[in-house]
Amino acid sequence: MAIAFYGFLLVALNWIVGWNIYDLTLMPRLLALMVFLGLAVSAFSFSKASKKFDSAILRDPLVLCLGAYAALTAVSLAFALNPTAGFTDVFKSFGAFVALCLSCLILPTVPNWPGLLSRIVTLAALGSSGLGFYQILTKFGLGFPTRTQAEAVTGLMSNVNLHAGFLNLLLPFCLCGLFIQRGPWRVACGIASASTILLIILLQSRAAYISLVAGALVVCVIACLFRKSFGLVFSKRTLLTLAAGACVFAVAAGLAFVSENPNSQRLRTIFTSDFSAIDGGRLMIWGITLEMIRDHFVTGVGAGNFTIRLHEYLDRPRLDFSGKLLNWAQPHNDFLWVFAEKGILGFLLFAAVFVLAFLRAIAALRAPRNRDAAWMVAFALMGLTAYIIASCFDFPLERINQQVYLAVLLSILVVASRPPSPVKQKKSALHWIPAASAIVILVAGTVYSLAAIKQENLVNYTRHWIKTGNFPAAIAYARQARTPWKTLDPVATPVSFLEGYAILKTGDARSAIPLFEQARRENPNRLYIFQNLADAYLAVGRKADAIECLELATRRYPQDAPTRAALERARAAQ
Repeated sequence: MAIAFYGFLLVALNWIVGWNIYDLTLMPRLLALMVFLGLAVSAFSFSKASKKFDSAILRDPLVLCLGAYAALTAVSLAFALNPTAGFTDVFKSFGAFVALCLSCLILPTVPNWPGLLSRIVTLAALGSSGLGFYQILTKFGLGFPTRTQAEAVTGLMSNVNLHAGFLNLLLPFCLCGLFIQRGPWRVACGIASASTILLIILLQSRAAYISLVAGALVVCVIACLFRKSFGLVFSKRTLLTLAAGACVFAVAAGLAFVSENPNSQRLRTIFTSDFSAIDGGRLMIWGITLEMIRDHFVTGVGAGNFTIRLHEYLDRPRLDFSGKLLNWAQPHNDFLWVFAEKGILGFLLFAAVFVLAFLRAIAALRAPRNRDAAWMVAFALMGLTAYIIASCFDFPLERINQQVYLAVLLSILVVASRPPSPVKQKKSALHWIPAASAIVILVAGTVYSLAAIKQENLVNYTRHWIKTGNFPAAIAYARQARTPWKTLDPVATPVSFLEGYAILKTGDARSAIPLFEQARRENPNRLYIFQNLADAYLAVGRKADAIECLELATRRYPQDAPTRAALERARAAQ
């Protein structure tokens, strides 16, 4: 049971991919997660297996906190301009919560759960690192690729930054295996650790570098502070030597960071507001996000609506997006992202999950069940540290496999911090009412995921036919792509806009107008919607409506010269 559960979540899920869709991994993995968790909840709650579980563990504050965050994600849709844009976040958050609950129930039933987890994730690491090396070698051959080259590698890795961050979640389990495994498994853990570290270096993700170093330092500090829990014996001289070495390392790292060599300059660009730098502009987008937070401090803008509301802030005098046009789907900082979309309560719940996790780790290390569990807790903290740092610069909150690994890391800390329950206190893990409710939500998530995958596929065909000029075919595919489950495609373009655009290109402006107006309601801040709606208005003689559209567009995008010129022409023709 445990092998099947963790084997799917930690290994098989990483290899699920779709084709002819914009994001090859996001929706297919959400679909797989919804289906698997639905089957797992059914199997564990309505069978004899439930008698092995201690449901009291689900009342742990950390579990309740993550559950409250998932619930608030759904509630935030009440404040969204487009609620369907947040469905992915709702089902993903609920899936992570269910994975945490099931993992908390299953782990205590496994006699040597640290060993099982390290072996399973070692297999996952060997597969993920092998995949990365294969994609790099087949694309660039032997050698050290440049950062620009590394960014061209997508496919199953999806994105080099995200894949490097994911590898940082695998690595702690492999390193832990070096301490708790024996024989061939220890060798496998060593190979997996070395290959994972090498691939992280090759991918050249600055956030991953920082996460790796910080996570390693956390393990070293924990080993020193709780050395008795690990059976380590350090003399005072050894501790002083380690402390001095840490100080030297900190000074050297600081000097390297401020030096003028190419590597340190690239590292510093993670904080730049200059779009000319690769991955630049974080400070600028963080500044916009802070303004959005200020305007929607209590409620947030609603799950999935950051990218919709972002364009309301592009007219700030000190902001200049003219150097690089980017469609920011998130602010590259999960904490700011959560605050902007879910308000102060959402941010506090999200942050509280990590605070409670560290408190659980300290409790587990003060009174560990055994040495293996202590090492697993230490390396789980390494993974948690890596995740938190990656969350400050990238968006692991968006990726399904990273959320699953986070849920497993949190379950490790919950289980390790609780004393074993007597057999007489064990009872059915899931009462049929919450279990049935969870299954209903997971079924809804399955239906949504299927609709989203179908839509992405049809939208790809729609864009293809628009690009090739076959507008009747584009109209047909766009109409098939429309669904009440999801009104925006993966880049936040309303599907109704694509249909309206194709109809406008056939010369039928009157029929295109209702579709453009619908697109404006679904995503009211996009420049191309204003422009095409204005063109359609002008084509049917509605000059006042066209001017209203263009005036709003120039306020939203004051640096866009073609829009200003179009407004001047419309006013002159009035």
